[in-house]
Amino acid sequence: MSVPNPEAEALSLHEKAENYLAEGKLEKAIAFYQKAIQLNPRFSWSHHKLGDAFSQLERWDDARSAYQKAIAVNSGFFWSYNNLGNTLIKQGDWSAAIEVYQKAISLDTNFPWCYYNLGNAYSYIGEWEKSIDAYLTAFQLDDNLPDLDEKLGNALAGYCQGNLDNIIEHLTILPSFQDITIYQKLADNLASKDYWLAAIILYHKVLAIEPKNPEILPKLNQAWERQRELEHQLNIHNQIVKQHPDSYDAYYRLGNALFKVGKWHQAIEAYLRSMELKPNLPPWLYKDLWTLLKAEGRLGEVVDLYQKAIVKNPKSCELYINLGEVFAQQGNLEAAINCNVQATAIKFNQELTNPQLSPKFIIIGTQKGGTTSLYYYLEKHPQTALSVIKEIEFWSRKFDRGIDWYLSHFCTIPQADRVMTGEATPSYLDCQSVAERLFNCYPDMKLIVMLRNPIDRAISHYYHWVNIGWESRDLSTAIASEINRFKQGNRQIWDCPHSYLARGIYVEFLKHWLSIFPKDNFLILKSEDLYNSPDNTLRRVHQFLGLADYSLETYPKYNSRFYPDVAELWRYKLGEFYEPYNQALEDLLEVKFGWNSG
Repeated sequence: MSVPNPEAEALSLHEKAENYLAEGKLEKAIAFYQKAIQLNPRFSWSHHKLGDAFSQLERWDDARSAYQKAIAVNSGFFWSYNNLGNTLIKQGDWSAAIEVYQKAISLDTNFPWCYYNLGNAYSYIGEWEKSIDAYLTAFQLDDNLPDLDEKLGNALAGYCQGNLDNIIEHLTILPSFQDITIYQKLADNLASKDYWLAAIILYHKVLAIEPKNPEILPKLNQAWERQRELEHQLNIHNQIVKQHPDSYDAYYRLGNALFKVGKWHQAIEAYLRSMELKPNLPPWLYKDLWTLLKAEGRLGEVVDLYQKAIVKNPKSCELYINLGEVFAQQGNLEAAINCNVQATAIKFNQELTNPQLSPKFIIIGTQKGGTTSLYYYLEKHPQTALSVIKEIEFWSRKFDRGIDWYLSHFCTIPQADRVMTGEATPSYLDCQSVAERLFNCYPDMKLIVMLRNPIDRAISHYYHWVNIGWESRDLSTAIASEINRFKQGNRQIWDCPHSYLARGIYVEFLKHWLSIFPKDNFLILKSEDLYNSPDNTLRRVHQFLGLADYSLETYPKYNSRFYPDVAELWRYKLGEFYEPYNQALEDLLEVKFGWNSG
């Protein structure tokens, strides 16, 4: 049946799709965009917006196709190239992304995110000089882009690979900006985060442009001093490895030390040796390794490593999970799912023939707030069968892996009506995209939030990173650096996944969650109540979930560590920083937490 005026009807369908997209009804939006395109395939905006809808669902193949069709219809529209580039980045197609971003930049030279993402793509393939140039241009346009200074620091480290002998040669790749404050600000930012190698290069660049600058020489001398300290620490770790050649921890910390001084190729070898000695450690511990292995095409080595470990220990749940994670990073989701299912079968001692249960509850936060203890307390309840691992991270970092990958982490017990399953990923609370994604799939999900005094949370977070070798600054330097950046307006809380301070601004995160889920879906608990009265707190959790009350004989504190006393000055400064946010949180929830009183 022909339509009398197909273009007008297509426009009407497109407008309906726009409304559905604005309401977050993505599947309906997609259906109406597709109907509009059938009637008028020459309207590029429908193709483009279809790509946007697919992107929100992280259906990257479909998004890529839609943006490419939009470009075929209208080759002069900047945003289709930009969004296609973002999609290609998500797919790991770095070379194609570079080509697309370059085309986008030819259409608009003033959009900083294009240069930022172009720098990321060049970094992934190890083209450091081009990456540095892209990041510097992005910084000129917008110096508040998330983690931009760290990315530039890593690119500079990758370029010189820890070799500062010929500093003049390194300076030639940096353009001589008329405004030297660009380099000075970047160098100061990097120095405040212990990126001493990159800071040295940039301070030298400032002096090359303005030799008599009185502020720079003391900063440069300090940077050299700190870089020498890192080199000294590296020598110590090399000696420890020689003394303890079978210690996974010695090789792990050697890898961290090598990475800090920019010797990435040697860091890879140290990390791989650590992994070989103790292959059941969680992959997230090697946070710097995976990008390096991808860039060098060496993920297959880790697959071989885990497969050999499984031959020696075929009943290890952790080894299958780790192997599955590497398969997922390779894009082999079928193999990843099979590994997760095998791990689940081992953990629950079950057959593989039943479908996975769907989770009924999630502990969404907060990090360093007692979520591990609550997870393991709930795991002991006879009516629960929790996810095979804590912190799946599906709804945040790994959404593109698909729902089948997510469900492969849950058990296949056939008596589903008598067993409740759930998971705990505390980083969900402060990831902006999680709430909407989760609501679209599970609008009845029960959500448990543990909130700890943000002063204690920040300090615990800091010492946790010190313990695993990710932080080398002293506490006062780390906290002062973050407070200063917030005061300067350079921090947006949703863009600070690694921030000690931002993760304690609970009110902003919960405002967002409560705008999507009904309040009745939440159980919000003080972490201090779980520590001080675990039996009563767990009883509240059981009641919220509809479980029979079940007390444990003991309540050990998981992941609990002692750390040095913190000077009252810094507790005061943190309290001063958090006071308005804590008050706003109490007003929002109509609950008294008492954190502002001491």
